[in-house]
Amino acid sequence: MGHNLSRISWDTNVKHYIRNGLYDNLPNALKAKIPKTNKHRWELEEDNKYIGCEIASFIKEELELIKRIGASSNSKKVMEAYFKLSDTYHEITGSIEGVMKQVALQKEKIVNAIEIAKEFVPIESALKVFNISRATYHNYKTLVINKCDTSHFCGAPSSIRTNY
Repeated sequence: MGHNLSRISWDTNVKHYIRNGLYDNLPNALKAKIPKTNKHRWELEEDNKYIGCEIASFIKEELELIKRIGASSNSKKVMEAYFKLSDTYHEITGSIEGVMKQVALQKEKIVNAIEIAKEFVPIESALKVFNISRATYHNYKTLVINKCDTSHFCGAPSSIRTNY
């Protein structure tokens, strides 16, 4: 009787998928390899079993979003189309001289748009839309916040814009 004494180690992501009810989202070839006993045990594991489990709530939120997007082929198509449009726009405008100068001239609109959108769109993603770095964005934001609405020589303190 030849027993295979080597033990299979499973990637933690597979366990997270199963623990978060996303077993059906795994590739069929992988699902076929997972023993039912492992699947059952991982489904019952407590979230706080592992060091660094605090990240599990963030992962769960992200996985819920992936699950919702995956469940709707229309949502997936809309997002893919948006990214394609955005990428194409940047390919075209990236070669036009003076585009970044125009972006810089519109810094107040950009800052306001990003501040409004940041509740739903990560800042890094919003910055990619405008093709600017985080440092440039913070520079723009500082300039917008400290902009004086009246003459620079009026002696009045700079107004702070908080109506994002």
